[in-house]
Amino acid sequence: MIELEVAKNENEELLKKILEYSLLAAKTTLTLKESALFLGVRASHLYNLVSQQKLPHYKANGKLLYFDKTDLEAFMRRGRVESKDEIDGAAALHVLKNKRRM
Repeated sequence: MIELEVAKNENEELLKKILEYSLLAAKTTLTLKESALFLGVRASHLYNLVSQQKLPHYKANGKLLYFDKTDLEAFMRRGRVESKDEIDGAAALHVLKNKRRM
C-alpha cells in the first residue's frame, strides 16, 4: 500500500515537471525562476549576471525581472568552441589562400 502511494506521488511530481517544461517551451518571455530553469542555473547566479550587466533583461514596475528567451539562448551560445574538424578546415583554407600569394 505504501509503495503504491510513493509511486503515485512520484508520478504526480513527474507530471508537474512535464507541465512546467511544456509551458516554459511555449513562452517567449520568462520570469527569473523560469529563466534559471531554462539555463540550468540558480536564481542567485542570474541576479549576479544582471547586477554585472552581462545579461539583457527587463524590469517591470522597477522590481520584477523578465528575460527574453532569445536573449537567453544567445547568452548560452557565446564563447563557442570550434570542433577539431572546423579548425582543421580553416587551417587548410588558410594554407591554400597563402600559397596563391607566393
